[in-house]
Amino acid sequence: KLWSTRTFIHINLCASLMASQLVFVAGVEPRWSREVCASIAVILLYLFLVTFMWMLMEGMILFVVLVKVFVTNKRKYIVLFSIASYGLPFLYTFLVTPIGFTVT
Repeated sequence: KLWSTRTFIHINLCASLMASQLVFVAGVEPRWSREVCASIAVILLYLFLVTFMWMLMEGMILFVVLVKVFVTNKRKYIVLFSIASYGLPFLYTFLVTPIGFTVT
């Protein structure tokens, strides 16, 4: 099968890894100001959390495929996985990160 839930997860996992690597390579220069450095760090935090969430979704779909064998419609997981993989890191990054900026 060319298109499946696992393919969708792999595409998003690779895209988030590529985006995080591009942000890292573009922002690794030490000539930036403190604010730019902090914003690059926040973006990297978000992208790495998204990557880890897609890895978790990979494990969850493997669980569904191997343990819950008789699940017929695995496409319904795509929307749930997308919301969880992009939404939960967004909530964490933009609710917890300002606390770190107020402490320092």
